Amino acid sequence: MNLLGVWISAFLTLAIFSFLYKDNPIYKFAEHLFVGISAGYAFIQAIAGTLRPNLFEHVKTAVETGDVSGYARLGALVLGVMILMRLFP
Repeated sequence: MNLLGVWISAFLTLAIFSFLYKDNPIYKFAEHLFVGISAGYAFIQAIAGTLRPNLFEHVKTAVETGDVSGYARLGALVLGVMILMRLFP
């Protein structure tokens, strides 16, 4: 598996350097792949690093203990989603 990773890395490096010749489909593929993987990684990090400890864990604790103060975070979630919905007509 390590050898496969080395070959993929070498191919993608050459694909990025192929832009020096001129814009081509191989470069565009490598560029789109890099942007897609970066966006997916940022999304997962946002969920795992922010939403899980600050929202899901507090709501889970509030449900288990019956504490009402944990439900306030659901209000923040609803307001955040409403702000994001302004972007869509």
